[in-house]
Amino acid sequence: MAQLDAQAAVVADDSTDSAAAQTNTTATQQEAEPKDVSLEEMYGEDRPQDAPEAGEDGAGEGEERQEGEEGAEEGEQQDDLPPVNAPSSWKAEEKELFSSLPRNVQETIARREAERDQFVNRKSEEATKAARQAEVQALRQLDEQIIPLYEQRLQAMLPQVPPKPSYQLQADDPYAFAEQMDAHERALAQHSYVQQQVHFLRQQQEQVQQTLSAQEAQETHAVLSEQFPEYLDPDQGPKLREELGSIALEVGYSPDVLANANAMDILAMRKVSHWKAKADRWDALQKDKMANVRKAKTLPKIARPGTAGGGAQPKNVPIEKVLYPND
Repeated sequence: MAQLDAQAAVVADDSTDSAAAQTNTTATQQEAEPKDVSLEEMYGEDRPQDAPEAGEDGAGEGEERQEGEEGAEEGEQQDDLPPVNAPSSWKAEEKELFSSLPRNVQETIARREAERDQFVNRKSEEATKAARQAEVQALRQLDEQIIPLYEQRLQAMLPQVPPKPSYQLQADDPYAFAEQMDAHERALAQHSYVQQQVHFLRQQQEQVQQTLSAQEAQETHAVLSEQFPEYLDPDQGPKLREELGSIALEVGYSPDVLANANAMDILAMRKVSHWKAKADRWDALQKDKMANVRKAKTLPKIARPGTAGGGAQPKNVPIEKVLYPND
């Protein structure tokens, strides 16, 4: 029993010593390991007010450096590009303000201004074309309908002119002579007035026709300048006009109509000339093919082996005669 108590005491002492050693080791490790010390503990009241937190200054410098490099690259690229001109319709102070804007804003404004100018020009051309078409239509209606109708109505207003009274009536009945002479003179005056109005209408009609001819010539020149400039060329034009004129006469155009041909007629003649050229080439090709066929029909007949001159062999001829005809 005493022996067991002694062993227990020894074990207890060993446990106590090991626990104390472990505690001392832990304390030594805690003293050796560095503690995370904040800026307040390190500097106290002397801490700078605007000092950045740990890990922020390096990242901030990196971002600023990257932004600076990107800005420098963009600046170099913009320096290489040509300058954007301010719209010509702007005032001097507005152009100066335009030069201080960023390049992307300048490009946007310049593009929108160009689009606006194109839209205005297109609409102006459309309005001018519509006005010209309306004027031409009105002139044609005046030439074809209104002036002939007025002339017809004026002709209908002409009265029957009574004959001039004789001088015998003047001696026999002066009052009747005066009435008949007055009616005769009034009818002549009305005839003269109507004839003057008809003459004036015909002059107006001639002016309208001249205006229409001039406008049609301008339209013809504009269309041909865009779609068929060779026709107006001083070197190629005469030859083309001669060729197209001959084709137009072949298809039924009269010389008078051909002399007043417009752009539509000329373009139609060009199309017909293209078709005619294709038809001529096709006919020439077919002619060559038929010539080859006719040559093939006239080739000599090919003689079969063992025949003299390619003629037919008589029947019941011995084989020796066929193989040795000279023996």
